[in-house]
Amino acid sequence: TSTPEWEDPTADVKRTAFDVKQGVGDGFEGDSKKLVKFAVTGLLAIILVGGIIAYLLYSSLKK
Repeated sequence: TSTPEWEDPTADVKRTAFDVKQGVGDGFEGDSKKLVKFAVTGLLAIILVGGIIAYLLYSSLKK
């Protein structure tokens, strides 16, 4: 009898190692670059919106 897949600890390991050879790792590198761009854009947007809100609050308090 062959061991079922869930009992074989090497089944998943072999698969992931093969995926890495196929260039899956390169895809993740590209994703991290996209994430950095997204984070920077998000930060800038938050700073801009925060600045506008602060300016509006400040100008309304001055009256």
